[in-house]
Amino acid sequence: MLKVKSARTVGFVAAAALLALLMAGIALALWPAGAVQAQDEEPPPVANLKCEARTDQVRFSWDIPQWSGGETKWYDVVVTLPNGNRFAERRHRDLRSRTYRGNWQPASEARIAVKALYDLPNGDRVTSAASEASCVVPGTPNNPPAVSAAIADATIVNESGTHEASLPGVFTDADNDALTITASSSDTAKSTVSVSADGSALTVSAKQRYARVRAVQGRLTDEARTYV
Repeated sequence: MLKVKSARTVGFVAAAALLALLMAGIALALWPAGAVQAQDEEPPPVANLKCEARTDQVRFSWDIPQWSGGETKWYDVVVTLPNGNRFAERRHRDLRSRTYRGNWQPASEARIAVKALYDLPNGDRVTSAASEASCVVPGTPNNPPAVSAAIADATIVNESGTHEASLPGVFTDADNDALTITASSSDTAKSTVSVSADGSALTVSAKQRYARVRAVQGRLTDEARTYV
């Protein structure tokens, strides 16, 4: 038996289909752009990462770029200071610089690596690629003095005796800086030591168990010992 649908029924079906397509179009239009973009694009790394070094401080700074795929609230920072100390921390997006103060050696290097963390609309979190920067403390490095010739051992025969050791050539300095030579006794009750005004001779008096001779150049030192 042949059934024929009325024009009214056909028109209703067509209208329903058209409405469904229209609603689907509206849903796509209202869907957050970042939700689609986050699947196709990598989150951007931090921008304008800078490292600025002086002998008394190192300063790092950066910018967090805007990304439609998600919101940045945190970022991970790894810092290596000129003295070799390393720090890792998570910082809030409003804190976009970090300064470390100290007495940094000239020609030493500081480094930083920063990753931005993005929260997606669906609750997931993605991490950007690391941005890295480094800088060198200005100036010429100051190398410590070194012992180049050991002081010879000696024996004091009696308690009132003395021993003198020559110091030129014992210490050298790679930077050819002037050195200040000092000496100290391990037990002043048994012996005393002294260095001549020009730093050329060490004198040990009485029963010195050992004399410690030190070359001082600012904060950099080395030492040589003589047993008598």
